Amino acid sequence: MIKVKVPGSCGEIVQGTESGRPFLITCPINCYTEVRVTRVSGERIGLGEKSMRALDAACHKLGISEFPYGIRLTTELPHGKGMASSTADIASVLYAVSTAMNRPFSADTVAKLAASIEPTDGTFFSGIVKMEPLTGKVLKSWSDVPNIRIAVLDTGGIVDTISFHNRADLLSLYHVQEHEAARAASFLNDSLSIDNMAHAASISALSHQTVLPKHSLPDILECSLSNGAAGLNVAHSGTVIGIWFDVHTTESKRAHCIRTLLDKFSSLTYLRTVDLISGGVDIN
Repeated sequence: MIKVKVPGSCGEIVQGTESGRPFLITCPINCYTEVRVTRVSGERIGLGEKSMRALDAACHKLGISEFPYGIRLTTELPHGKGMASSTADIASVLYAVSTAMNRPFSADTVAKLAASIEPTDGTFFSGIVKMEPLTGKVLKSWSDVPNIRIAVLDTGGIVDTISFHNRADLLSLYHVQEHEAARAASFLNDSLSIDNMAHAASISALSHQTVLPKHSLPDILECSLSNGAAGLNVAHSGTVIGIWFDVHTTESKRAHCIRTLLDKFSSLTYLRTVDLISGGVDIN
């Protein structure tokens, strides 16, 4: 019947607070959650707790007591790593249910519903967006996304998004580095370029060490830059680090940089190499 795909992310380009209000700038990638609506009434395959809450929220918004079709969810995104897996799952279900009922939700409606379940990323918005994760409100958007390849490295463990955002010290820690968050975001005031984006992402990643540190991150950045990378970003509420390369960097040069990092920093695990993309939802 209906197939919906929503991309995940490799962390965020920038995250912090602005005048005390949390914000993030999305980093959508070509890895997806897919939801298929089937004709098997009551079928629920692959849905976790948050996806089921999204199903309930969609039904409530639509004014129906029960979704009359089946749902199958599959994902390429690992959970607890900061790759927007929960956002992709939740948004895919919201779009699928509303589309199947011939009352498709707008991206703004999906954002508000998703934020009511947990702090949300904005990978389902077109382009790259600056948004408030607690409300789903978009503050700024960019439509021209440069070609960037990102090697995704994992530092290990998992981070629960809700627990992270409920930390009692979070806003005070963000307040201390609010100037750096603003400095990082200022590189994105005009059109996006890989140099400006890499500067922004690297500044935000380093300043976030006071909030959720990644072991040896300054050394990882220095090693990356010395071996052909443009910069790096992090999952500010997760475990992954993204090493950024211009799309014209050769595969052999990227591979050399990744090998060097893995040899030098034993705590890192290579997951995959992805492309930065324009966000959005694909519905068929």
